[in-house]
Amino acid sequence: MAGITVLALTTGLAALAEFLRQGRALAPLSVLTGGLRVFRTSAAWSVLAPLAVAGAAGTAVAAALAAPVAAHGESSVTGELIAATIGVVFVVGAFLWVWASRVAVRQARRWRPGGE
Repeated sequence: MAGITVLALTTGLAALAEFLRQGRALAPLSVLTGGLRVFRTSAAWSVLAPLAVAGAAGTAVAAALAAPVAAHGESSVTGELIAATIGVVFVVGAFLWVWASRVAVRQARRWRPGGE
């Protein structure tokens, strides 16, 4: 479980860094759209969605690969472990999504005339 958490964090932080690097280019959109929702949506697609898809797909593949061994009682891959793994990846993804959204909104407010 610790390994999955570390992998999710490192992958998520890499996606977060890439999103924030491109976030400066998104700042003018906040003026054009009249709101900051574009940052939350783009953060969700850049950070949360890839982690959620990778977590769900990776867990499904791991469960399928472990199924023949688990059928004979020789595996420690249980349903609870699979559920916990998916949960950890989704929680890490949601945390990084909120973080990316807040930082991007802060960048957009600095870009606007009269911003912070």
